[in-house]
Amino acid sequence: ARNGMGLDSLARAVSEALSRSFHDVEVVTDVGNGKLLAYLSAHGDVKSQEYNESEVTVRCRLPAKFVGQIEGLPNVRVRRWTDRDSDANGSDAMADHAD
Repeated sequence: ARNGMGLDSLARAVSEALSRSFHDVEVVTDVGNGKLLAYLSAHGDVKSQEYNESEVTVRCRLPAKFVGQIEGLPNVRVRRWTDRDSDANGSDAMADHAD
């Protein structure tokens, strides 16, 4: 620690360990579900929100324990996604991953 050797490796290892407990998810729910939208904003890193007439799609990075709490809620669909799942057109494809 005194000479700074290995700090970059340590920082990478800590970052990787912490990121394993987070999931990139796409959450689809009714546009009127303000409680869930506030929950996602409070507990995750919201990347985007897309609205249509009746639904909102929220892409966010969320700790695994919070993903588990919203999966199975009525009128809520949760799917995991990653940037690696992008198709040739540059749009993100959905990926259902088992954890």
